[in-house]
Amino acid sequence: MNWLAWARVELSTLADKGRVATECSVQTSQGVRVPDVAWLSQEFLQQQGRSTPFSQAPEICVEIISPSNRQAEMDEKRDLYFAAGAQEVWFCHDDGHMEFFAPTGPLDKSAFVPAFPLQI
Repeated sequence: MNWLAWARVELSTLADKGRVATECSVQTSQGVRVPDVAWLSQEFLQQQGRSTPFSQAPEICVEIISPSNRQAEMDEKRDLYFAAGAQEVWFCHDDGHMEFFAPTGPLDKSAFVPAFPLQI
């Protein structure tokens, strides 16, 4: 299954008053990082404009985890997105299992989009 396309469509239907973007670049303290999918509120878009890399992370940053990704690499990306201002970071594993994180740690479900499924 194409998890990237599915996550993008699902997020688009559940999160209103914003825009879903694929592979938007974010300036972090360790250089530019590019979440696979992101949700950007209207306020974020007004602040950041259309130039990239964005100087702060969108509200939701989603990473599609593949078998070649190391856990340390993904933990670092998550921490960098939070340091850059993300409100949530989501991991979609290759089996479709979703993990949701807030700056304070793991979440049982997305606080930002509570209807988002735990398994896609």
